[in-house]
Amino acid sequence: MNAQFYPAKPRILAIDDTGANLALLSEILGDRYRVIVAKSGEKGLAIAHKTPQPELILLDMVMPDMDGLEVCRRLKADPVLKEIPVIFISSNTDSLRIVDAFTQGGVDYISKPFQQSEVLARIETHLQIVTLRRELREHNQHLEELVASRTRELAASNRRVEDMSRLKDEFLRMISHEMRTPANGLFGVGQIILDMVNDQELSEMFAQSSQRLEQLMDDAMLLGVLEKYPMEQPDQIPVASLLQELAQKFSAEVPLHLVTRVDRDLCCRALRTFCEIAVIFCRQDPAISVFLGEADCKLVASLDSLELTGEDADRFFDLGSSVRPRSKAQRLALSPVVAHKILRTFGGDLKLSKDTVNSREGYLEAVLPTESIARKNLSPA
Repeated sequence: MNAQFYPAKPRILAIDDTGANLALLSEILGDRYRVIVAKSGEKGLAIAHKTPQPELILLDMVMPDMDGLEVCRRLKADPVLKEIPVIFISSNTDSLRIVDAFTQGGVDYISKPFQQSEVLARIETHLQIVTLRRELREHNQHLEELVASRTRELAASNRRVEDMSRLKDEFLRMISHEMRTPANGLFGVGQIILDMVNDQELSEMFAQSSQRLEQLMDDAMLLGVLEKYPMEQPDQIPVASLLQELAQKFSAEVPLHLVTRVDRDLCCRALRTFCEIAVIFCRQDPAISVFLGEADCKLVASLDSLELTGEDADRFFDLGSSVRPRSKAQRLALSPVVAHKILRTFGGDLKLSKDTVNSREGYLEAVLPTESIARKNLSPA
């Protein structure tokens, strides 16, 4: 490393009780560094405290009154000076003394008589280390500031997301509530007109449309309510009993010691939607299998008419997705979104996936969290 590495001459403090040694060090180092000298440990410590502080200290090990080991100990005990590297200088090459020097915090050792090349090489090495440590501290400080800034940005972003979610829920509840009054009027007037014309086909069409609109308003209201659903532990519900309400065959396949902590009515609503989706995407009655894991119960329906891309299947349960209105499940309106939200609220899930081999096949999976309890604790199914 050459002297041009530093924007100004680095300050070297040389502490030695012998004037000839200080003069020689000043001659060796004068072209590259600004050398400050002190003839005692006390004066050296006083100079070290002045601003600007030295970048490195050359310290004679053997001095009267206060030797180099004591000076170094005081330097390293001072929080302001402890980072300054100390290189000991001495004509004593006793290994125990050298070990003492490193024990007190010295970083290197130069023996007398001085060899110019050795002195310059050791000083350059440790000044480079000082520079690298300073750059590392500055880099770490910059990283900490960057992390703090990003953390603040993420916190602000999370608050915006929470605000948007709250506004969405409030909007869904409001629109569902505001739609009911005019919708009820339309239903009443429509029914009166249909009674007058006495057209069976129109009556069935009107009934289906009315039912879908009412379901849509109920789903919109429920989506808003689920965000604030109380998360205290619901009562234990036998999984077999829960599934038995949907299909009698399930009860024989699920051990009676498994229970789930969900809201029974909401969960039944979600599982009914699960079955409706499976029926829509199957040419015949869907085959539904039950798989028991350590902490969940999975219902998997094999689909043979899933005319969706893999990306569409992944976005099927998103509230704002355009996939459902373009698919055969459009008549379910928001029910799939509600079912997905219900199961997620209680720690489960509802997923639609595409078979990577057969373009028309896929899987619908409902996950219920379960736990195992003693049979005697179960209430009758």
